[in-house]
Amino acid sequence: MVRTRNDYPAPVSRNNHMITIFTTAKPFIGQIKVNQINALKSWQALAPDIEIILFGSGEGYAEVAKEMGIVRIPEVETSEQGTPLVNSMFALAQAYGHYAVQMYVNCDIILLDDFLPAIQQIKMERFLAVGQRWNIDLNQEIDFDDATWRQQLTRRVRQHGSLHPPRGSDYFVYKGRIWGELPKLVVGRGGYDNELIYHCRASDVPVIGVSDVVTAVHQNHDYNHHPRGVDDVWNGPEAQLNYKAARDSDRGFLCTLIDADWRLSPDGLVRNYRRGGWRHYLQCLYALRRETALGRLLGVGRTLLRAVRRIRSQVGRLYGAGRRQ
Repeated sequence: MVRTRNDYPAPVSRNNHMITIFTTAKPFIGQIKVNQINALKSWQALAPDIEIILFGSGEGYAEVAKEMGIVRIPEVETSEQGTPLVNSMFALAQAYGHYAVQMYVNCDIILLDDFLPAIQQIKMERFLAVGQRWNIDLNQEIDFDDATWRQQLTRRVRQHGSLHPPRGSDYFVYKGRIWGELPKLVVGRGGYDNELIYHCRASDVPVIGVSDVVTAVHQNHDYNHHPRGVDDVWNGPEAQLNYKAARDSDRGFLCTLIDADWRLSPDGLVRNYRRGGWRHYLQCLYALRRETALGRLLGVGRTLLRAVRRIRSQVGRLYGAGRRQ
């Protein structure tokens, strides 16, 4: 059966400034169920006409989607191990989502009321917005009927939260048909977020860091849901599939949040120059432009620097050997 956008209910309002949020989830059991329902309810609390799509199948999916009134699309392409593919979810969200601005976010991320105003400041027709998360221990259900739940959570984050390093992102907000020919990527495994950032930078899509103005709250959890534990998440066969594009191209560089070329500050959008120091900046520039004249020039410079380092190392060893004699 071929489905269309009309097969799924449209949001209450077709507000042009609203957003389609989509995700996939772990099985809705135990503590993970509590965390994921906290996240889903926080998204619903953003606005009455927010659109939420849950992709995939698993324990509790159908029941939670029905109870919360969330659109569920089980027909998503997966890896051999059964994990949804990023490419498939993005294509389905484009086909079925009702809003121009869309967002993939991990299903354990709570969003607060600074999120929508921040994203609505971005007036570009094509962009990717990404940001860091705040990690906290949160083992109980949030009482969303309590009007102060946001203030209580914000206070908890300030007192006990830790800002995750900018190695990757748990959410991707974008507008426009920016994804083109993505390599096959497995969601939630090492490297997929780095590849998405690289893809946009290499395609001249503005990448905007929003960590300064968006409080994304990650609820800490174990990896008991994965049969081979946390190491397999970052280094197993699905992660290796995500790293394949960088490995095959021999670019030897993974983009992170540091490599966003714009930053959304409380005062608005500003260019993000000299990010990560000059060495990191030039490494990123070479990875992005290696097929151009600039990239070839940087490649020559990189080769010369490596040769200089080798000569200095050899001279140092010879000098040290001479002093010992």
